[in-house]
Amino acid sequence: KRLAMGAVHAQEGKAPLGLIIDIDGVLVKGAVPVRGAAAALARAHAANVPFVFVTNSGGMTEERKCNEVVEIMQRDEGGVTKCHEANDRLLLDAFRPECMCVAHSPLRAWLRAQGGLAGPTLLVGRRDYVNVARQAGITESITVPEYCARVPGAAPLWTGAPGDSAAAGSASSPDTWEFAMVAVLCTPPDWATNLQIALDVLARCRGARMVVANPDHVYANEYGASRLTTGAFVSCLATLYRERTGDDLAERIEWFGKPYTVTYDYALKILKEETLRRGYSGI
Repeated sequence: KRLAMGAVHAQEGKAPLGLIIDIDGVLVKGAVPVRGAAAALARAHAANVPFVFVTNSGGMTEERKCNEVVEIMQRDEGGVTKCHEANDRLLLDAFRPECMCVAHSPLRAWLRAQGGLAGPTLLVGRRDYVNVARQAGITESITVPEYCARVPGAAPLWTGAPGDSAAAGSASSPDTWEFAMVAVLCTPPDWATNLQIALDVLARCRGARMVVANPDHVYANEYGASRLTTGAFVSCLATLYRERTGDDLAERIEWFGKPYTVTYDYALKILKEETLRRGYSGI
């Protein structure tokens, strides 16, 4: 659609326009850039339009997500990296961690509002999810691989090794801990093992909360059909939980990501901050 971008440039007072932009399927599709997306961002940036990014992707810090998207958008449709200095500067300036809302971004403020946690957290995910948890303020945690390594037989199908993060400081077996929370920070790689351990913890520790970053069941990548993601994993977990306990897991879940209010509130907050950075008094 045509936008009168020129009218926005050098506008005094409040910004007449601000954009909250999705990433997956809008700017990139898997590891492939969407045709015309970089040019559209360039027009908005040149016209001094405030914009930020919101994605239900997770498992990595905001900075790492920015770097990932920039690297993809520097390619052409054939996957060849382009070397256009002006475009590269634009992308690096546009994709700053302060302008990126990934699925877990509002989690730190939410945890502060809860007054902290009264016990360890079971971490479910992959990629850089342990560092994500630390940055969110989760100081006492154990990952599913670490749990499996310390509780022989808990997950018969697990064949891996513990991660390189330090588990919670207790020397006792994790299957005796009173967990305060289960945090699903992105889709885990081994659903059978992660479902088993998360189910055990939630069924035994009835006071434990559950936070989930990304409610989506599917997402689009370069493959022709939609792929399963975090929301689908949680649906499987909820079904197993109901069969084991007779209870509804939904009552214990706090969701983060679109379309939940906590995420849109966070996106609006960083958009307002970006508006001020661009020299406007508000939006």
